[in-house]
Amino acid sequence: MSFFVNAFDTTIQLETLTCVKEFDSSGHSEPYLWTAFLFVDDVSLSTGDPLGIVVPLETQSGHGVFGSAGKSVKPGTVISIPESIGLFKRRLVSHLSTGPRTSDEFMFAGFVAVLLEEDETSGSAIAAGHKELGPALRDEILQFFLSNNRFPNTTEINAIKEKIGERVHQAIVSRVSCWNGFWSAHDKMIGVAGDEDTLFTASEIRGLSRKGRTPRQTSIRGTETIFVYPKTIIVDHHYILTWSIRVDPVVDFEFPTGGIEQIGMRLEQLDSAIGELVTKLNLEDGSSKVDLQAELEEKVKRQRRRVVGEFETAWADLAHKMAEEESKPENC
Repeated sequence: MSFFVNAFDTTIQLETLTCVKEFDSSGHSEPYLWTAFLFVDDVSLSTGDPLGIVVPLETQSGHGVFGSAGKSVKPGTVISIPESIGLFKRRLVSHLSTGPRTSDEFMFAGFVAVLLEEDETSGSAIAAGHKELGPALRDEILQFFLSNNRFPNTTEINAIKEKIGERVHQAIVSRVSCWNGFWSAHDKMIGVAGDEDTLFTASEIRGLSRKGRTPRQTSIRGTETIFVYPKTIIVDHHYILTWSIRVDPVVDFEFPTGGIEQIGMRLEQLDSAIGELVTKLNLEDGSSKVDLQAELEEKVKRQRRRVVGEFETAWADLAHKMAEEESKPENC
């Protein structure tokens, strides 16, 4: 039996935001962006927090994140997205214990981008909503996977986004005073980029491997109902998010598990031997019991040293083979 050790250096770069259509009652728009990068691999699954989420600047509101470029935005304005909120780099690791390319492999990476319009909501209230984004994503996505054991479809993704949006909204509302809430024109959520196009499964990550930088575009759209005397009208917002993903394989090779299986057999033999000695120990008394106890303690120490040594040797061999694979030049 063998298992495959695969590692992929994955980079997601959010690059520019282009305004196609906007509306702001006080003039041109002042958009700002929240981002969250998500990942799952064998490393995250081995921890108590299987879904990895990175939310840049999560304790801040996001107001002014684009600097002067985010002021007085109008159709045709192109805003460069700073790396502080737009760059994600992660080495994703997958160990396929049942052979190559099995359907049991669970690994993905991607991002969610929330585009908002700055108006008069306080920075502290918006920061409270931003801080809720990560926990809301983690809770709702994990709940779905635990209940369904698969990726959500488009309808289910939209339902998840609604739940997350409501939690973020409530976090903001809880920090807005009644007086301020009555008189102010609040910040608005324009739209969200976060669906099948911005989340990549294990097979898709493998498919992008060695292809270099792959450019993508995602539309962020939203509508807003406003009152313009003497009636209400619906206005549209439309932005284009330009981004890219790059996946570079680090290692992808077969590693025999014979040595590790032997360690498992040693552990079983050790358990069996200890069980026999414990049974004898319980049946004996007096000096014989003292002798058996000493024998048991010595056997445990000896077997522990042997098993630990074999385990360290097996994993040292794996580390050496990984280093050899990484040092090999790639074929052009």
